[in-house]
Amino acid sequence: MKSLYSLKPWLTRTLKPILKISLRLNISPDFYSLLNVGFGILAGFAVTWLNYWLVLIFVILRLACANLDGALARAKAALNNSDIPKSGFTKNEIGDRLADFGMLSGLIFLSHPNHAATVALAVVLAATPTFISLIGVRRGLARMNGGPFGKTERCFAVVVIVGLANLTGQTENCVYFGALVILLGSLITAWVRYLKMVRA
Repeated sequence: MKSLYSLKPWLTRTLKPILKISLRLNISPDFYSLLNVGFGILAGFAVTWLNYWLVLIFVILRLACANLDGALARAKAALNNSDIPKSGFTKNEIGDRLADFGMLSGLIFLSHPNHAATVALAVVLAATPTFISLIGVRRGLARMNGGPFGKTERCFAVVVIVGLANLTGQTENCVYFGALVILLGSLITAWVRYLKMVRA
């Protein structure tokens, strides 16, 4: 199913100069994993400030680092003629989920008290597609990524929520309905991945 994740090859090509420099300087993929988490947290703060441009910038930087840690790990493994350690895959997933939580948690602080539980549930359930993918990997299947509402879509959903909140002045409504989109999108994506896993 087509999603924003299909833009990943373009992003990888765009970041190739940084990847080459990272290889020359022997930078660890963990460095970009930590940056991914850091930019996710900064995006969360920018959400609470309703600063659309800062959210957009931190989201783009977060996605760039999320791309670079995996690309760098694969490039180093290819140079050493070895496989990527399973611990690297685990750290990558933990970093992505922490970055997601940091970014999405900003929505909880903007939500109306009556909607806070729903928004918090959306933040938690945003991780369900990843859990399905991890179950698939444990069963020996290839890692499942992408949409219809994966990491990239979640990131830009937050950008849209903040943008609409600024345009309309209806912050609490934008956060609530945006959280519902994230919640339903995450569950649908988890279901799509589950069906792929069963059929495989």
